[in-house]
Amino acid sequence: AILEIASHWGLNFEFDKEGLWVTPGERITNDEMEWDFFKSPDLAPTVMAVNAALGIKAKYLGLKSLRIKESDRIRSMQKNLDLGGVDLVVERAVNGIEEIAFQFGTFCFDNELIIETFDDHRIAMACSLLAAKGKVTIIDPEVIIKSYPEYWQQMRENGFEITRQG
Repeated sequence: AILEIASHWGLNFEFDKEGLWVTPGERITNDEMEWDFFKSPDLAPTVMAVNAALGIKAKYLGLKSLRIKESDRIRSMQKNLDLGGVDLVVERAVNGIEEIAFQFGTFCFDNELIIETFDDHRIAMACSLLAAKGKVTIIDPEVIIKSYPEYWQQMRENGFEITRQG
């Protein structure tokens, strides 16, 4: 699912015997995106962070299960994205079951952004991508050990500078 989503951001993917090659391409989504996360809810925070960084207005469906993860991931992303001026507005669908979120704004901040992980590995990793916009400090960075212990090292190897606190 992430390969299809990322193709809208202008990334091309090619698999060969050595692995996955990612190259820049043409952005499909210029200013709006709609995506149903029912089958892949864990991708939602990452997509929200990247869309915020790119200034893509978005409508997200299939978010109900995000309320019952390691954190309330919808609320966690609302709080962190709000720090950079991006609104994540949530509405309940007519049937009252599905949560729909609308995202508006382009993420920006002046000096340093301090990200709260809410004890959630996916929030830490998703919001770390905002380091593409400036200096980011992650509080309680070790939460990533649950799913991706090498994450911070690999981010540094790829040119990201993220300060870890806690």
